[in-house]
Amino acid sequence: MTKPNRQRPPDIVTSFAKQLSLILADYLSNPDLGNKRHPLKDRVAVKLMMTLSEIKLYRDELLFRSYASHHDEVWLDYLLPGGDKQKLHTESIFYVQTILGKRLTPVAKRKTLPTNLHYLLVMLCRYSLDTNWLRTWIKRKKDPAADLHQAFFNPIAKVLKRQCQGLKHMGTLAVNNRERFGGLYLTVGQNSAEILPEYSLFDVIEVIPAPLNGAIKKPPAWYQPLLERILSSLNESYGLLRSCGLPPQLFWDDMSIGKLRELKNLRKVADGYLKSGAHNSPHDAYKQVFSDLQNMEIAGFSDFADFAGSKVGASLLKTQFESIDSGQEDQLDYLNSIAATDCFSEDMKEDLSDFLTSNASYFSPVTAYYFEQAIIEQRPTCGGDSLFNDAKFIRLVAGENAYAHLDADKLASKLSKKIESILDKLRLSEWLADYG
Repeated sequence: MTKPNRQRPPDIVTSFAKQLSLILADYLSNPDLGNKRHPLKDRVAVKLMMTLSEIKLYRDELLFRSYASHHDEVWLDYLLPGGDKQKLHTESIFYVQTILGKRLTPVAKRKTLPTNLHYLLVMLCRYSLDTNWLRTWIKRKKDPAADLHQAFFNPIAKVLKRQCQGLKHMGTLAVNNRERFGGLYLTVGQNSAEILPEYSLFDVIEVIPAPLNGAIKKPPAWYQPLLERILSSLNESYGLLRSCGLPPQLFWDDMSIGKLRELKNLRKVADGYLKSGAHNSPHDAYKQVFSDLQNMEIAGFSDFADFAGSKVGASLLKTQFESIDSGQEDQLDYLNSIAATDCFSEDMKEDLSDFLTSNASYFSPVTAYYFEQAIIEQRPTCGGDSLFNDAKFIRLVAGENAYAHLDADKLASKLSKKIESILDKLRLSEWLADYG
Protein backbone atom coordinates (compact mmCIF):
# COMPACT_ATOMS: atom_id res chain seq x y z
CA MET A 1 0.00 0.00 0.00
CA THR A 2 1.51 3.30 -1.11
CA LYS A 3 1.31 6.43 0.98
CA PRO A 4 -0.74 9.31 -0.46
CA ASN A 5 1.29 12.17 -1.90
CA ARG A 6 1.35 15.19 0.38
CA GLN A 7 0.87 18.55 -1.24
CA ARG A 8 4.24 20.27 -1.41
CA PRO A 9 4.33 23.50 0.60
CA PRO A 10 5.21 26.79 -1.13
CA ASP A 11 8.95 27.32 -1.60
CA ILE A 12 8.90 30.24 0.82
CA VAL A 13 7.52 27.97 3.58
CA THR A 14 10.21 25.37 2.86
CA SER A 15 12.86 28.09 3.04
CA PHE A 16 11.53 29.49 6.31
CA ALA A 17 11.16 25.99 7.81
CA LYS A 18 14.87 25.45 7.18
CA GLN A 19 15.67 28.80 8.78
CA LEU A 20 13.44 28.00 11.74
CA SER A 21 15.04 24.57 12.21
CA LEU A 22 18.50 26.16 12.39
CA ILE A 23 17.42 28.88 14.82
CA LEU A 24 15.71 26.42 17.16
CA ALA A 25 18.61 23.96 17.02
CA ASP A 26 21.13 26.70 17.75
CA TYR A 27 19.25 28.10 20.74
CA LEU A 28 18.09 24.79 22.20
CA SER A 29 21.51 23.12 22.02
CA ASN A 30 23.35 26.02 23.65
CA PRO A 31 25.10 24.51 26.71
CA ASP A 32 24.94 27.87 28.52
CA LEU A 33 21.13 27.86 28.67
CA GLY A 34 21.03 26.46 32.19
CA ASN A 35 17.52 26.70 33.62
CA LYS A 36 16.62 30.02 31.95
CA ARG A 37 13.64 28.41 30.26
CA HIS A 38 11.22 31.32 30.43
CA PRO A 39 13.31 34.00 28.71
CA LEU A 40 14.36 31.47 26.05
CA LYS A 41 11.06 31.65 24.18
CA ASP A 42 11.30 35.44 24.16
CA ARG A 43 14.86 35.34 22.81
CA VAL A 44 13.82 32.93 20.07
CA ALA A 45 10.85 35.16 19.17
CA VAL A 46 13.11 38.20 18.81
CA LYS A 47 15.58 36.23 16.69
CA LEU A 48 12.72 35.20 14.38
CA MET A 49 11.50 38.81 14.13
CA MET A 50 15.01 39.98 13.29
CA THR A 51 15.41 37.26 10.64
CA LEU A 52 12.11 38.17 8.98
CA SER A 53 12.98 41.87 9.15
CA GLU A 54 16.50 41.55 7.76
CA ILE A 55 16.00 39.09 4.88
CA LYS A 56 14.25 40.68 1.90
CA LEU A 57 12.98 37.33 0.62
CA TYR A 58 10.85 36.90 3.73
CA ARG A 59 9.66 40.51 3.76
CA ASP A 60 8.51 40.25 0.15
CA GLU A 61 7.23 36.70 -0.22
CA LEU A 62 6.20 35.61 3.27
CA LEU A 63 5.07 38.79 4.97
CA PHE A 64 3.58 40.57 1.98
CA ARG A 65 3.17 38.01 -0.82
CA SER A 66 1.40 39.51 -3.90
CA TYR A 67 0.63 42.52 -1.75
CA ALA A 68 4.26 43.62 -1.36
CA SER A 69 4.48 46.40 -3.93
CA HIS A 70 1.50 48.32 -2.57
CA HIS A 71 2.74 49.19 0.90
CA ASP A 72 5.79 50.96 2.22
CA GLU A 73 7.81 49.07 4.79
CA VAL A 74 7.40 50.32 8.31
CA TRP A 75 9.89 49.87 11.12
CA LEU A 76 9.76 50.57 14.83
CA ASP A 77 11.99 50.31 17.88
CA TYR A 78 11.17 47.06 19.66
CA LEU A 79 12.14 46.60 23.31
CA LEU A 80 14.24 43.44 23.62
CA PRO A 81 14.08 41.10 26.67
CA GLY A 82 17.35 42.57 27.96
CA GLY A 83 16.06 46.15 27.76
CA ASP A 84 17.83 47.25 24.56
CA LYS A 85 15.97 48.42 21.45
CA GLN A 86 16.08 46.85 17.99
CA LYS A 87 14.64 48.14 14.70
CA LEU A 88 12.07 45.57 13.60
CA HIS A 89 9.60 45.42 10.75
CA THR A 90 6.07 45.77 12.17
CA GLU A 91 4.76 42.92 10.03
CA SER A 92 7.46 40.61 11.37
CA ILE A 93 6.26 41.33 14.90
CA PHE A 94 2.67 40.51 13.97
CA TYR A 95 3.72 37.36 12.11
CA VAL A 96 5.82 35.96 14.96
CA GLN A 97 3.48 36.88 17.80
CA THR A 98 0.16 36.09 16.10
CA ILE A 99 0.90 33.49 13.39
CA LEU A 100 3.81 31.55 14.87
CA GLY A 101 2.38 32.06 18.35
CA LYS A 102 -1.00 30.57 17.41
CA ARG A 103 -2.05 27.33 19.07
CA LEU A 104 -2.71 24.48 16.66
CA THR A 105 -6.04 22.79 17.31
CA PRO A 106 -6.89 19.09 16.90
CA VAL A 107 -8.12 18.04 13.47
CA ALA A 108 -11.42 16.15 13.35
CA LYS A 109 -10.27 13.62 10.73
CA ARG A 110 -7.25 12.70 12.88
CA LYS A 111 -9.66 11.75 15.67
CA THR A 112 -7.89 11.83 19.03
CA LEU A 113 -4.31 12.24 17.83
CA PRO A 114 -2.16 15.12 19.13
CA THR A 115 -1.17 18.00 16.84
CA ASN A 116 2.13 18.18 14.95
CA LEU A 117 3.40 20.63 17.57
CA HIS A 118 2.94 17.93 20.21
CA TYR A 119 5.00 15.58 18.04
CA LEU A 120 7.67 18.26 17.68
CA LEU A 121 7.85 18.50 21.47
CA VAL A 122 8.18 14.71 21.80
CA MET A 123 10.96 14.48 19.22
CA LEU A 124 12.93 17.41 20.65
CA CYS A 125 12.61 16.04 24.19
CA ARG A 126 14.27 12.83 23.01
CA TYR A 127 17.32 14.90 21.97
CA SER A 128 17.82 16.27 25.48
CA LEU A 129 21.33 15.82 26.90
CA ASP A 130 19.53 14.31 29.88
CA THR A 131 19.04 10.76 28.61
CA ASN A 132 16.07 10.26 30.95
CA TRP A 133 14.00 11.89 28.18
CA LEU A 134 14.73 9.24 25.52
CA ARG A 135 11.43 7.48 26.25
CA THR A 136 9.22 10.58 25.90
CA TRP A 137 5.76 10.15 24.43
CA ILE A 138 2.25 11.64 24.60
CA LYS A 139 -0.66 9.46 25.68
CA ARG A 140 -4.32 9.89 26.46
CA LYS A 141 -5.47 9.07 29.95
CA LYS A 142 -9.07 9.15 31.07
CA ASP A 143 -8.48 8.46 34.77
CA PRO A 144 -4.82 9.27 35.47
CA ALA A 145 -3.37 7.82 38.60
CA ALA A 146 -1.07 9.82 40.86
CA ASP A 147 2.07 9.55 38.74
CA LEU A 148 5.63 9.57 39.97
CA HIS A 149 7.51 12.83 39.39
CA GLN A 150 11.22 12.16 39.54
CA ALA A 151 13.68 15.01 39.97
CA PHE A 152 14.45 15.34 36.24
CA PHE A 153 10.75 15.52 35.37
CA ASN A 154 9.45 17.80 38.10
CA PRO A 155 10.52 21.19 36.60
CA ILE A 156 8.82 20.32 33.29
CA ALA A 157 5.68 19.13 35.10
CA LYS A 158 5.45 22.53 36.82
CA VAL A 159 5.66 24.34 33.45
CA LEU A 160 2.96 22.08 31.97
CA LYS A 161 0.70 22.69 34.97
CA ARG A 162 1.13 26.45 34.65
CA GLN A 163 0.32 26.30 30.92
CA CYS A 164 -2.87 24.35 31.61
CA GLN A 165 -3.93 26.76 34.36
CA GLY A 166 -3.33 29.73 32.05
CA LEU A 167 -5.62 28.45 29.28
CA LYS A 168 -8.71 30.66 29.06
CA HIS A 169 -10.50 29.00 26.15
CA MET A 170 -10.41 25.60 24.46
CA GLY A 171 -12.03 24.61 21.18
CA THR A 172 -15.10 22.38 21.11
CA LEU A 173 -13.30 19.41 19.55
CA ALA A 174 -10.52 19.52 22.15
CA VAL A 175 -13.07 19.70 24.98
CA ASN A 176 -15.12 16.81 23.57
CA ASN A 177 -12.02 14.64 23.03
CA ARG A 178 -10.84 15.28 26.57
CA GLU A 179 -14.21 14.36 28.06
CA ARG A 180 -14.69 11.27 25.90
CA PHE A 181 -11.18 9.86 25.59
CA GLY A 182 -9.23 11.56 28.37
CA GLY A 183 -6.63 14.31 28.47
CA LEU A 184 -3.26 14.34 26.72
CA TYR A 185 -0.28 13.56 28.97
CA LEU A 186 3.43 14.04 28.34
CA THR A 187 4.91 10.80 29.66
CA VAL A 188 8.41 9.55 30.35
CA GLY A 189 8.29 6.09 31.85
CA GLN A 190 6.02 6.37 34.91
CA ASN A 191 6.35 10.16 35.00
CA SER A 192 3.48 12.06 33.39
CA ALA A 193 1.79 15.45 33.42
CA GLU A 194 -1.20 16.76 31.47
CA ILE A 195 -0.43 18.86 28.43
CA LEU A 196 -2.65 21.34 26.61
CA PRO A 197 -4.58 19.73 23.71
CA GLU A 198 -4.02 22.93 21.70
CA TYR A 199 -0.35 23.83 21.52
CA SER A 200 1.85 26.62 20.14
CA LEU A 201 5.46 26.76 19.03
CA PHE A 202 6.34 28.92 22.03
CA ASP A 203 4.60 26.50 24.39
CA VAL A 204 6.94 23.84 22.99
CA ILE A 205 10.04 25.99 23.50
CA GLU A 206 9.02 26.69 27.10
CA VAL A 207 8.77 22.96 27.93
CA ILE A 208 11.88 21.56 26.16
CA PRO A 209 14.36 20.00 28.65
CA ALA A 210 17.27 21.97 27.20
CA PRO A 211 20.07 21.91 26.39
CA LEU A 212 19.66 19.45 23.53
CA ASN A 213 22.25 17.19 21.96
CA GLY A 214 24.29 18.98 19.27
CA ALA A 215 23.18 16.26 16.82
CA ILE A 216 19.96 18.26 16.36
CA LYS A 217 22.00 20.70 14.23
CA LYS A 218 22.83 18.15 11.47
CA PRO A 219 19.69 18.00 11.13
CA PRO A 220 17.68 14.77 11.59
CA ALA A 221 15.60 13.61 8.61
CA TRP A 222 12.28 14.19 10.39
CA TYR A 223 13.06 17.73 11.58
CA GLN A 224 12.50 20.10 8.66
CA PRO A 225 9.54 18.18 7.10
CA LEU A 226 7.73 18.32 10.45
CA LEU A 227 8.36 22.06 10.71
CA GLU A 228 7.08 22.48 7.14
CA ARG A 229 3.80 20.79 8.07
CA ILE A 230 3.52 22.92 11.20
CA LEU A 231 4.18 26.16 9.28
CA SER A 232 1.72 25.17 6.57
CA SER A 233 -1.00 24.73 9.21
CA LEU A 234 -0.13 27.96 11.02
CA ASN A 235 0.06 29.87 7.73
CA GLU A 236 -3.26 28.75 6.29
CA SER A 237 -5.44 31.71 7.31
CA TYR A 238 -2.54 34.14 6.86
CA GLY A 239 -1.79 32.91 3.34
CA LEU A 240 -5.44 33.02 2.30
CA LEU A 241 -5.83 36.57 3.58
CA ARG A 242 -2.75 37.60 1.58
CA SER A 243 -4.08 35.81 -1.51
CA CYS A 244 -7.37 37.66 -1.10
CA GLY A 245 -5.52 40.98 -0.82
CA LEU A 246 -6.60 41.59 2.78
CA PRO A 247 -4.10 42.76 5.43
CA PRO A 248 -4.00 39.97 8.05
CA GLN A 249 -3.50 42.43 10.90
CA LEU A 250 -6.94 43.89 10.16
CA PHE A 251 -8.91 40.82 9.15
CA TRP A 252 -7.30 38.07 11.24
CA ASP A 253 -10.41 37.02 13.20
CA ASP A 254 -13.05 38.04 10.67
CA MET A 255 -13.52 34.95 8.46
CA SER A 256 -13.27 31.17 8.65
CA ILE A 257 -10.92 29.11 6.45
CA GLY A 258 -13.86 27.98 4.33
CA LYS A 259 -15.07 31.52 3.70
CA LEU A 260 -11.55 32.71 2.92
CA ARG A 261 -11.19 29.99 0.29
CA GLU A 262 -14.46 31.09 -1.29
CA LEU A 263 -13.34 34.71 -1.15
CA LYS A 264 -10.04 33.81 -2.84
CA ASN A 265 -11.97 32.19 -5.71
CA LEU A 266 -14.29 35.21 -5.87
CA ARG A 267 -11.34 37.55 -6.27
CA LYS A 268 -9.76 35.24 -8.87
CA VAL A 269 -12.88 35.39 -11.06
CA ALA A 270 -13.17 39.18 -10.63
CA ASP A 271 -9.49 39.56 -11.54
CA GLY A 272 -10.16 37.47 -14.66
CA TYR A 273 -12.82 39.95 -15.80
CA LEU A 274 -10.37 42.82 -15.31
CA LYS A 275 -7.52 41.12 -17.15
CA SER A 276 -9.76 40.22 -20.08
CA GLY A 277 -10.97 43.81 -20.39
CA ALA A 278 -14.60 42.80 -19.83
CA HIS A 279 -14.69 45.35 -16.99
CA ASN A 280 -12.32 48.17 -16.12
CA SER A 281 -13.01 48.62 -12.40
CA PRO A 282 -13.06 46.26 -9.40
CA HIS A 283 -16.57 47.51 -8.59
CA ASP A 284 -17.98 46.36 -11.95
CA ALA A 285 -15.96 43.14 -11.95
CA TYR A 286 -17.20 42.01 -8.53
CA LYS A 287 -20.74 43.08 -9.37
CA GLN A 288 -20.59 40.86 -12.47
CA VAL A 289 -19.36 37.88 -10.43
CA PHE A 290 -22.27 38.17 -8.01
CA SER A 291 -24.65 38.51 -10.94
CA ASP A 292 -23.21 35.30 -12.41
CA LEU A 293 -23.82 33.56 -9.08
CA GLN A 294 -27.54 34.39 -9.28
CA ASN A 295 -27.90 35.29 -5.60
CA MET A 296 -26.01 32.22 -4.38
CA GLU A 297 -24.25 33.03 -1.09
CA ILE A 298 -20.46 33.04 -1.27
CA ALA A 299 -17.99 33.73 1.52
CA GLY A 300 -20.95 34.66 3.73
CA PHE A 301 -22.24 37.37 1.36
CA SER A 302 -25.74 36.98 -0.07
CA ASP A 303 -25.34 39.48 -2.93
CA PHE A 304 -23.16 42.31 -4.23
CA ALA A 305 -24.80 44.95 -2.01
CA ASP A 306 -24.07 42.81 1.06
CA PHE A 307 -20.47 42.38 -0.09
CA ALA A 308 -19.90 46.04 -1.00
CA GLY A 309 -21.28 47.25 2.32
CA SER A 310 -18.92 45.06 4.35
CA LYS A 311 -15.43 45.83 5.67
CA VAL A 312 -14.06 43.05 3.42
CA GLY A 313 -15.85 44.31 0.33
CA ALA A 314 -14.87 47.92 0.96
CA SER A 315 -11.22 46.83 1.03
CA LEU A 316 -11.34 44.59 -2.06
CA LEU A 317 -13.24 47.13 -4.16
CA LYS A 318 -10.24 49.43 -3.83
CA THR A 319 -7.65 46.73 -4.59
CA GLN A 320 -5.48 47.80 -7.50
CA PHE A 321 -5.02 44.91 -9.93
CA GLU A 322 -1.81 44.78 -11.95
CA SER A 323 -3.82 44.08 -15.09
CA ILE A 324 -5.30 47.57 -15.11
CA ASP A 325 -2.20 49.52 -14.07
CA SER A 326 -0.48 49.09 -17.48
CA GLY A 327 2.43 51.25 -16.35
CA GLN A 328 0.44 54.50 -16.33
CA GLU A 329 0.03 56.51 -13.16
CA ASP A 330 -3.44 57.61 -12.23
CA GLN A 331 -3.54 61.39 -11.88
CA LEU A 332 -5.79 61.15 -8.83
CA ASP A 333 -3.77 61.22 -5.65
CA TYR A 334 -3.94 58.57 -2.94
CA LEU A 335 -6.54 60.31 -0.83
CA ASN A 336 -8.87 61.31 -3.68
CA SER A 337 -8.89 57.69 -4.83
CA ILE A 338 -9.95 56.62 -1.35
CA ALA A 339 -12.75 59.18 -1.32
CA ALA A 340 -14.10 57.99 -4.69
CA THR A 341 -16.00 55.06 -3.21
CA ASP A 342 -19.79 54.89 -3.28
CA CYS A 343 -20.03 52.60 -0.23
CA PHE A 344 -18.69 54.93 2.47
CA SER A 345 -21.15 54.25 5.30
CA GLU A 346 -21.89 56.34 8.38
CA ASP A 347 -20.28 53.64 10.52
CA MET A 348 -17.08 53.99 8.51
CA LYS A 349 -17.16 57.76 8.93
CA GLU A 350 -17.58 57.32 12.67
CA ASP A 351 -14.62 54.93 12.81
CA LEU A 352 -12.44 57.38 10.89
CA SER A 353 -13.52 60.25 13.14
CA ASP A 354 -12.59 58.18 16.20
CA PHE A 355 -9.24 57.41 14.59
CA LEU A 356 -8.56 61.13 14.00
CA THR A 357 -9.51 62.01 17.58
CA SER A 358 -7.40 59.27 19.18
CA ASN A 359 -4.35 60.15 17.07
CA ALA A 360 -4.71 63.94 17.15
CA SER A 361 -1.10 64.45 18.26
CA TYR A 362 0.14 63.22 14.86
CA PHE A 363 -1.79 65.90 12.94
CA SER A 364 -1.27 69.62 12.55
CA PRO A 365 -4.33 71.92 12.28
CA VAL A 366 -4.07 71.82 8.46
CA THR A 367 -3.65 68.07 8.09
CA ALA A 368 -6.38 67.36 10.67
CA TYR A 369 -8.89 69.57 8.85
CA TYR A 370 -7.84 68.12 5.50
CA PHE A 371 -8.31 64.57 6.81
CA GLU A 372 -11.72 65.42 8.26
CA GLN A 373 -13.03 67.18 5.16
CA ALA A 374 -11.37 65.35 2.25
CA ILE A 375 -11.38 61.84 3.69
CA ILE A 376 -14.18 61.55 6.20
CA GLU A 377 -16.65 63.95 4.58
CA GLN A 378 -15.38 63.23 1.03
CA ARG A 379 -15.46 66.91 0.20
CA PRO A 380 -13.92 67.85 -3.20
CA THR A 381 -10.75 69.90 -3.05
CA CYS A 382 -11.50 72.15 -6.03
CA GLY A 383 -14.49 73.96 -7.52
CA GLY A 384 -17.66 75.45 -6.00
CA ASP A 385 -18.05 74.73 -2.31
CA SER A 386 -14.71 72.91 -2.24
CA LEU A 387 -12.21 72.53 0.55
CA PHE A 388 -9.66 74.84 -1.09
CA ASN A 389 -12.28 77.62 -1.19
CA ASP A 390 -13.19 77.08 2.48
CA ALA A 391 -12.33 80.21 4.50
CA LYS A 392 -11.31 78.18 7.58
CA PHE A 393 -9.01 75.97 5.52
CA ILE A 394 -7.42 79.02 3.83
CA ARG A 395 -6.71 80.56 7.27
CA LEU A 396 -5.19 77.32 8.56
CA VAL A 397 -2.93 76.99 5.48
CA ALA A 398 -1.78 80.58 5.82
CA GLY A 399 -0.79 79.88 9.41
CA GLU A 400 1.59 77.00 8.60
CA ASN A 401 4.82 77.91 6.79
CA ALA A 402 5.11 74.43 5.26
CA TYR A 403 1.98 75.02 3.17
CA ALA A 404 1.37 78.78 2.93
CA HIS A 405 3.55 79.33 -0.21
CA LEU A 406 2.13 76.42 -2.28
CA ASP A 407 -0.32 76.65 -5.17
CA ALA A 408 -3.40 74.38 -5.18
CA ASP A 409 -1.83 71.44 -7.06
CA LYS A 410 1.33 71.37 -4.95
CA LEU A 411 -0.70 71.84 -1.77
CA ALA A 412 -2.91 68.84 -2.59
CA SER A 413 0.13 66.70 -3.41
CA LYS A 414 2.01 67.67 -0.24
CA LEU A 415 -1.00 67.12 2.01
CA SER A 416 -1.63 63.71 0.46
CA LYS A 417 1.97 62.66 1.07
CA LYS A 418 1.87 64.02 4.62
CA ILE A 419 -1.27 62.04 5.45
CA GLU A 420 0.27 58.89 3.95
CA SER A 421 3.39 59.45 6.06
CA ILE A 422 1.31 59.77 9.24
CA LEU A 423 -0.66 56.63 8.46
CA ASP A 424 2.47 54.66 7.66
CA LYS A 425 4.00 55.66 10.99
CA LEU A 426 0.90 54.31 12.70
CA ARG A 427 0.86 51.22 10.46
CA LEU A 428 -2.65 52.18 9.41
CA SER A 429 -2.37 52.94 5.70
CA GLU A 430 -4.04 49.58 4.94
CA TRP A 431 -6.69 50.24 7.57
CA LEU A 432 -7.72 53.47 5.90
CA ALA A 433 -7.72 51.77 2.51
CA ASP A 434 -10.38 49.39 3.85
CA TYR A 435 -12.80 52.29 3.75
CA GLY A 436 -12.24 52.83 0.06
